[in-house]
Amino acid sequence: MGSDTRRIPTSRLSRIVGLVHQNPEAQFFTSTIWEEMTIALRRAGLKREEVEERVKWALRVVDLNKPLDLSPHLLSFGEKHRLAIATILALKPAVLVLDEPFSGLDYKRSLQILSSLRKYVEEGGSVVLVAHDLQLISEVADRVAVLEKGRIVRVGRTEQVLSDVDWLSEHGFNPLQSAVLARKIGLTGVVKTRDIADNLVKKLKA
Repeated sequence: MGSDTRRIPTSRLSRIVGLVHQNPEAQFFTSTIWEEMTIALRRAGLKREEVEERVKWALRVVDLNKPLDLSPHLLSFGEKHRLAIATILALKPAVLVLDEPFSGLDYKRSLQILSSLRKYVEEGGSVVLVAHDLQLISEVADRVAVLEKGRIVRVGRTEQVLSDVDWLSEHGFNPLQSAVLARKIGLTGVVKTRDIADNLVKKLKA
C-alpha cells in the first residue's frame, strides 16, 4: 500500500493487515472466547454495540457456536482455527493474511469460509492465502506468487502459473491432474475442472 511498515506503529498496522497463524494457539492469550474476540476491538475504541455486532457476525461466518465464557483452549483444533480466523475477521482489516487457513477444517466449513472470504473481497478487502494445496489455490486465487527457499520465483495469474505443468514439475510441485488433462486435450491456460468440462462441451457441440 505504499507504506514503510518499519515506520508504522503496530497499532496502526493491525487495522491495515490482519494475520491468522497456522497454529491458532499462537494467537490466544486470554481465558475466554469473549475476551479473545473483543480485546482488540475494545482497544480500538469501538462502542459496545458495535463490538457485540462484529463478534456475532465473525462467529457466524466461521460457524462457531460455543459459550462465550468457554476457554479457547478447550476447543478442538478445527474450532480453535475457526476462532482464530474470527478474531481477525472482526477487526475488518484492509488485507487479511491467512497461513494454511483450512488446516483441520472439514470440507463443508472450508467452503463456508471460502464464501465469506469472497464476500470480504467483494466489499473491498484483500485476502492473501499461504497454502500448499494447489487444488484450493486454483479454485480461489486470482494471482499466485510461488516461493522457493524464501524467495519469490514466479508471479502471475493463477491459470497461467498452474497450467505450466513442466515448470511446476521442475520446481518440485505435483501439477494438478486437471492441468495435465487440459494440456493433453489441447487446452491452454485452463486448470479448473469445471472450465475443462465447459470447454469439452463446446468442442463436442462445434
